[in-house]
Amino acid sequence: MDFIVDAWLERPDPRIIVSHAHNGSAVLDWDQTIVHKIFASGAVSPSDFQPASRQELWELVRELFYLQHLLDL
Repeated sequence: MDFIVDAWLERPDPRIIVSHAHNGSAVLDWDQTIVHKIFASGAVSPSDFQPASRQELWELVRELFYLQHLLDL
């Protein structure tokens, strides 16, 4: 399964959206409140959103899904 990660982190109101690559449906959509919360927790950082490989991208997506479940978002 492939995903597209759209992360607008440098905006005043950062947002992260993870979409299914084949049908475009959003499977994760976080607004600035949640983005600030996960960055403040140290679980992920802005540099994590610059993966150097498909493996790193998959690890990022997996971590985001884990956080979504863990934080009950």
